[in-house]
Amino acid sequence: MYLRLIVLTSLLFGITLCSCTGRYRLNRTTLPEPSPWLNARADIAATGSITTGDYSGGLEPIWKGKVSDRPVGSLVITHNHLTVPGSRKRVWFFDCRTGSKLGKLKTGGVPQGGVTVVDSLAYISLASPRDRLTCVDLIHRQTRWQLRIKDAASGPIIVGDRLITSSSDGFVTASDPMTGKQLWRFATGERLLGPVSAASGRVFVGSGDGTLIALSDSDGKELYRVNLKGPIVSAVAIAEYVYVANAEGQLVALAQQVQAAAPRQSQVGDHQIGPQPAHPLERFGHRPSLPTHLQIGGRCDDPGGVCSIPR
Repeated sequence: MYLRLIVLTSLLFGITLCSCTGRYRLNRTTLPEPSPWLNARADIAATGSITTGDYSGGLEPIWKGKVSDRPVGSLVITHNHLTVPGSRKRVWFFDCRTGSKLGKLKTGGVPQGGVTVVDSLAYISLASPRDRLTCVDLIHRQTRWQLRIKDAASGPIIVGDRLITSSSDGFVTASDPMTGKQLWRFATGERLLGPVSAASGRVFVGSGDGTLIALSDSDGKELYRVNLKGPIVSAVAIAEYVYVANAEGQLVALAQQVQAAAPRQSQVGDHQIGPQPAHPLERFGHRPSLPTHLQIGGRCDDPGGVCSIPR
């Protein structure tokens, strides 16, 4: 009798456990739900920001959840589902409102940062040794396509009809989000440590030697680059200016328009923040190639458009 009771209890526990950690499948009825924060955009235009003043500032816990895993990337909200990438080669899904665990998705590799979700398709960068950018159909639970990208940066971004990502071996790649077909690929010649950002038809990426590179998002052609002398390991933030922080604590704001205010430079830990000599970062109006002269905190007369900023 006791043996039957133990067996029955074990079976019920196993069924409950499986139902809580089953495979995730997106329901078509949730597709109309808004999808703020498609990726870590890091700019003030992100749809998840609150600008109406409705937020009271309180942080009262609503629900708590747990995964038997170690989160390895940014949390992303899509279709009111919270995605949590884990080190055990899984992505976990929770209901944003209730905290209910909706299931998991096996990725075949350790996710390299957050998941980018558009409609029913999820784009996931997988770390070495897999070195893949993979597209998964969340409704049919099928891999739509895969690209081999060495050590792809976290959080590929969608720009128009292009999926753009960077990799540590110095390449920025744009692909068709539906088919994975490569649209363009640019070799920066630098080691890239952070993800890309995009705005106003340009893609920005920073390198390990402190070079900020701007590309055209339509064809991947280089527009300009500027050396900030310090490893850039995170995505730049884009609003009125292009904001860059390097690993040495230096913060730089670069003007996007010819008429914009002067770039500003500050050093974390120093209490001196002052304007730098005014000069536009871009001069594309009559020459849609590399700028002929840039000045950001110092002189640069190199006609090739490669300039530096003093420490």
